[in-house]
Formats: sequence, structure tokens, C-alpha cells
Amino acid sequence: MMPRLHDFAGEAIGTCILVFFGCGSVAGAVLFSSHVGLFQVAAIWGIGVTLAIYATRHLSCAHLNPAVSVAMVIGRRMVFAKLPTYLGGQFAGAFLAACLLYLLSDPPLVPMKTCTLLSVALPNRCGLP
Repeated sequence: MMPRLHDFAGEAIGTCILVFFGCGSVAGAVLFSSHVGLFQVAAIWGIGVTLAIYATRHLSCAHLNPAVSVAMVIGRRMVFAKLPTYLGGQFAGAFLAACLLYLLSDPPLVPMKTCTLLSVALPNRCGLP
């Protein structure tokens, strides 16, 4: 039971870190018009991957991606019985990161949401095409 908990926690924490840094870098670049180039987003994704692996490699194998976990089962490098634990941890971590990003990004999104709703009701408003 305890190894499964370690696997679940490792994948959940690692995937949460990865999604939070990666998607957070994209959200920050888009919401605050700070996008200088693709390199900045790619560099932050790379930092997120590195942090996620180093933070969780002692808990699980740090797959951090359902495709990697499935490939490990197909390649017989992981037993099939562990797959639901890994996938559950990855989905839980990604969902937690998405919720955190939504909570952090919601205040800057309010004007965008309002303008989008207005542009549907009143075309050519809010400077949107």
C-alpha cells in the first residue's frame, strides 16, 4: 500500500509542478503581454520539467506524462498493476495545477471575459475583432 501512495504522490506533485510552471509561463506571457519570444516559454517549461523530476524522483519514477507511463507498460519496464496509480496521480496533479493557475489568473481575466461577452452581444466593442 505504501509504495502505491509514494507513486501516486510523486506523480501528482511532479505533474503539478510541471503543469504549473509550463502552463503558467504561457498564461503569464499571454495575459500580461510579456511574450518576447518562444525561448522564454521553452526555458520556463524546461525549468519546470527539471524541478519536477528532481523534486519527485525519490517518490516515483517521475514519468509526469500518461504517454510515458503507458509506453513503460507496453515496453515492459513497468508492471500493468501500477498504471492506474501513475495515471491517477498525473491527472490529479494536472488538475490541481490547473485550479491553481485559474485562481491566480482569474483577476486579470475578468476584463477579458467581460469584453468577450460584450463582443458577442455588441460587435465591434472592446477593441476586439
